[in-house]
Amino acid sequence: MSHGWDDPTKRPLLFEDAATSSIRTLEVVGLAATRRILLSRGQKVHLGRDVESEVPLEDGLASRRHALLEVGDQVLVTDLGSANGTKVDGQPLVPNQPRTLGPDQVLEIGSTVAYLRSAGVGGTTELLEAVDRVANSHLSVLLMGESGVGKEVLANRIHEKSPRARRPLIKVNCASLVDALLEAELFGYEEGAFTGATKAKRGLLEEAHGGSFFLDEVAELPPVTQTKLLRVLETGQSQRLGALAPTDLDLRFLAATNRDLPALVRAGEFRQDLFFRLEGYVVQVPPLRQRREEIVPLAEAFILETCKKLDRPPPKLATTAALRLLRYGWPGNVRELRNVIARSVVLTGGPALEAEHLQFAEVGISKPEAPAQRSRAPGRATDREAILAALTAAGGNQKKAATTLGVSVRTLQNRMDELAIPRPRK
Repeated sequence: MSHGWDDPTKRPLLFEDAATSSIRTLEVVGLAATRRILLSRGQKVHLGRDVESEVPLEDGLASRRHALLEVGDQVLVTDLGSANGTKVDGQPLVPNQPRTLGPDQVLEIGSTVAYLRSAGVGGTTELLEAVDRVANSHLSVLLMGESGVGKEVLANRIHEKSPRARRPLIKVNCASLVDALLEAELFGYEEGAFTGATKAKRGLLEEAHGGSFFLDEVAELPPVTQTKLLRVLETGQSQRLGALAPTDLDLRFLAATNRDLPALVRAGEFRQDLFFRLEGYVVQVPPLRQRREEIVPLAEAFILETCKKLDRPPPKLATTAALRLLRYGWPGNVRELRNVIARSVVLTGGPALEAEHLQFAEVGISKPEAPAQRSRAPGRATDREAILAALTAAGGNQKKAATTLGVSVRTLQNRMDELAIPRPRK
């Protein structure tokens, strides 16, 4: 199969807004090939096995005249009474009743998958170019989007393409530290500033002097820390806990959040003046379901990444697996895709990664117990995720995974057989 995408190791990041473009393309991915069909307003496009269709499908499960797309302000899709039906996001269409096909939805016809894009690649290129241009400035950058969409990757890109690239990029997750510890980590402290401060410590802000400072999950900053951070942004100075005088700093601030920061400002939960300081340039990173053209290239890149760590040849991503990845909604975005590919590669041998090899973690389950708390074999509801995570962390070594889970190798293997988890192959 020829996917038609660029070098997957470049890891495309951003998106094209098909909903607001008057010209779109339809990406059609099937067992035979991948095609891009230009759509324009007023156009009617038939899909089916009929060779005279605007989009002929080499798919034995498709009818001769299977479905119709009508392009206007929105794109409407209609099942034309096909034998095997048409689905949008997994839901069957009622024959001869049009419905809207949005840019984040998947159209399924037999073994063929289709989704909308804006025409060409201008949207992605223009946004990345804008990010690269702002990287050369001194503006602070606020990255907004769902968890796992690649905000930290973009922060790395901004730093690496900035004049500060030779200086440090210091990162702090504002949600991972308790209030008192966060303040001490950010600003540092002098000897004797509090109980246990036996010697002075430079804060992370000082460590980043001359470089960039990335505040991940910035919406989680407590109010007191917001006030102190605002002072750093306004004065260019940071003062250690217990210090008598501030220290001059030269920093470029990058921040990211998966929450609606303007709404938090309106609700009085985040300082408006701090928000204005951080929003020198705002990048709204869309979810992976609106960037389906990136799924296969990213999956191929993650295969290479995982196999490099395992020191083994990478399997080819089979067409069946690519189609399954494209059908999935990716609520966990790029992070979830990376995890699925890593688990699948670890648990699969052979030259190709097929659809049946893909290991999706179950959703809506409780967090597994810590290994030390287990007094029995893992319980069924949490087993699959816990076992897959342990095997992934152990690089497929069942003995190490069993130790992590607190069970014997035989118990682990029996449970894997019960849950239809394939055993890793050497």
